[in-house]
Amino acid sequence: MVWFDFRENADKVFLRFGDLNNEVDTERLHHVDRRILDIVKHPSYVHRTYENDLALLRLAEPIVEYSSHIRPICLPQQNEIVHGRKGFVTGWGTTYEGIFYDF
Repeated sequence: MVWFDFRENADKVFLRFGDLNNEVDTERLHHVDRRILDIVKHPSYVHRTYENDLALLRLAEPIVEYSSHIRPICLPQQNEIVHGRKGFVTGWGTTYEGIFYDF
């Protein structure tokens, strides 16, 4: 198992938005890179079971140009009731083996 300590390597971590294939540089759609300033983990995150595996990432600068392939997520209004409604979840990363990131 390999651990990556974000706090000690913040200058090596960034988010890339809009990149469909990070193995090539010839895509017709542009991508945007942003450095991460901080990570706020869910207060009830459980590493052993991955319960509440959710975090907020604070970027060094905003993404100013949204496009057809770079869009913000939609969150419910503060008092909106979402229980019992269909939702969508997306993500990536390791859940049980490989490289783990220690945020």
